Amino acid sequence: MPDRRAARLPRWLARYAAAGVLNTLLGGGLILLLQGPLGCTPLVANAGGYALGLLAGYGLQRRWVFGSARPHRSGMPAYLAAVALAWAFNAAVLQSALWAGVPAPWAQAAALAAYTGCACLLQRHAVFRAAAG
Repeated sequence: MPDRRAARLPRWLARYAAAGVLNTLLGGGLILLLQGPLGCTPLVANAGGYALGLLAGYGLQRRWVFGSARPHRSGMPAYLAAVALAWAFNAAVLQSALWAGVPAPWAQAAALAAYTGCACLLQRHAVFRAAAG
């Protein structure tokens, strides 16, 4: 009889995906609130949504996804550096795909996948890795 556990996602990966969805809803919701009823410009609304997304993402990844006790003093700068590096990888994939003639929606999808994978690996293996010992 096949082992059904082998087909399941690791718990941390399922949580990573759920945290990403929640983070997107929070940031997007704030963007809509700021731009709509609160009358902010689209750029200000976007900045507010992304700021909330960075903070919420850090909190969700640190405690719920990876269960890290890394102090904020070192964890937050490492998280921000990982996000910046993942975004740079995203931009490189996007630009390369566009230069290669890939249609923009597909190029964006590839860049999004590159960002998500890179950020996940950096967070798991560098930012929030389990303490040795």
